[in-house]
Amino acid sequence: MPVRADEILTLLASEIKFESTGPDIPDDPDEHFQRSLQLHDQGDSDRARDRKTRWIYTKEELLMNSPSILQGMSPEEELLHRSKAVSFMISVYGSLNEIAAEERLKISKMALNIGIIFLQRFYTIHSFKDLDGRDVATTCLFTAAKGEECPRNLSHFARAYFVIRFKEKHMPNEYIDKMKARIALLEELLIQTLGMNLNCKDYGDLIVAGFDFVVDTPHKDLWKIFEDLKLHTKESTHVDIRHKAKFFLQDAIFWTDWVMRYPMKMIAIAVTHITTQYCQYNIPSMQRLKSASEEGQLSQDSTDELPEWYAKYDSKIRHKELKDMGAELLQLYTVESHAVRLKSHLSKLPAVVENVCLVPNYCRFI
Repeated sequence: MPVRADEILTLLASEIKFESTGPDIPDDPDEHFQRSLQLHDQGDSDRARDRKTRWIYTKEELLMNSPSILQGMSPEEELLHRSKAVSFMISVYGSLNEIAAEERLKISKMALNIGIIFLQRFYTIHSFKDLDGRDVATTCLFTAAKGEECPRNLSHFARAYFVIRFKEKHMPNEYIDKMKARIALLEELLIQTLGMNLNCKDYGDLIVAGFDFVVDTPHKDLWKIFEDLKLHTKESTHVDIRHKAKFFLQDAIFWTDWVMRYPMKMIAIAVTHITTQYCQYNIPSMQRLKSASEEGQLSQDSTDELPEWYAKYDSKIRHKELKDMGAELLQLYTVESHAVRLKSHLSKLPAVVENVCLVPNYCRFI
């Protein structure tokens, strides 16, 4: 069924409220942009200067200061909007890689992960009611691909956008050009948003001050933990743990708000904890969990005794905190989960199914 021209023209003609006036960040941003700064202002100056923690908030902070929620969305609606935007980004990623003529032209999985982190951070400053999640998702992936040195032509992203949103592969150049202009403008807003708490007054200073598209992810920390725990070998048990950990980590980044609430190392520790217990693997230094592991159950220990291996990475972590994170992540695999409501979206992604499928033996919604 052909796309209605008036529908697409209406979409592309709608103005993005933030309008750049040149290389300098405007002194008086739009109301929604200014209103959202309060979330960052609440942090102390040390956090604002620390690249690893300046985007970390408590769950209460996110709920109280979310621009979307402040504009009338319920927390559940905002979560669903985030999930749909992530789903759209995965679709664009799959579409672009499916038509890539060579392996070197494909967008990396790391770029996809970083694009999702960009998206999650962006909507702590902006509202889904102001900026469409599908437009922003495409822009975040485009920007992340540049930073991971797997860039694709802007027109490729514009065409993929129309393929995914309107199921239309052949669009007039006029429409492609309009979408390219929209992505370019949104990219400028994205860069300014992600660099805003570097206290830069000049757009060009964002790169110098530290916004160089390099984003921490939990992957390196997770592999370091595996090496320390001797889980990096070719032994079948270790391979199985690493395989399942990959999917737990992917789901944590894709479908939770952990990247906004926890340092990346904390996420890696939690994924290690969840995976080893799921696989009934007893880490030698965790003797008090031995009986629970042998029974194939998640630990019900409610004490705050600190297992030795946690302390090596963060002495402040308590077992109860990891247990709570585990329970939160496992909620993704229940029938009632918001992720299940995305089945219709995810089932259409055969080219990238390995990137979004859930750990075996839990609710499979693909």
